[in-house]
Amino acid sequence: MGIFLRLKKLILNLFFLFLCGIILLPMLWLIINSFKSNVELFNDSLALPEVWQFSNYVKAWNLGLFDYFKNSVLVSFISIAAILILSALLTYGLTRFRVKGANFVLFIILGGMALSEQVALVPLYKMLQSLGLYIMVS
Repeated sequence: MGIFLRLKKLILNLFFLFLCGIILLPMLWLIINSFKSNVELFNDSLALPEVWQFSNYVKAWNLGLFDYFKNSVLVSFISIAAILILSALLTYGLTRFRVKGANFVLFIILGGMALSEQVALVPLYKMLQSLGLYIMVS
């Protein structure tokens, strides 16, 4: 029984290593391609770069990547702070006080957590477009 358990763990660990490879290989491909010139990228995206161009990162940073990065950090920080504060208040209220419909609210929250974000992208796009908050720029 001991050898069967070890073999089972080994197969499971090899499977997880395989899954990690599947997840990490596209990221490695992106990182390697970020050091290529445009010509090298379009000629052969699977090959290693002939000349590693670290200047691509400096160029991207100077062309506005810093502003995008700064905006993303700011929006993320504000969103996380608001989510933490509001969810703490909501959970305190749901668990501390006996309110009619608390189980229904909990069910709605759990249902929302079960859905993936991609499911809500199209309705969110349509809603933002109808409110005039998202405008297509060509």
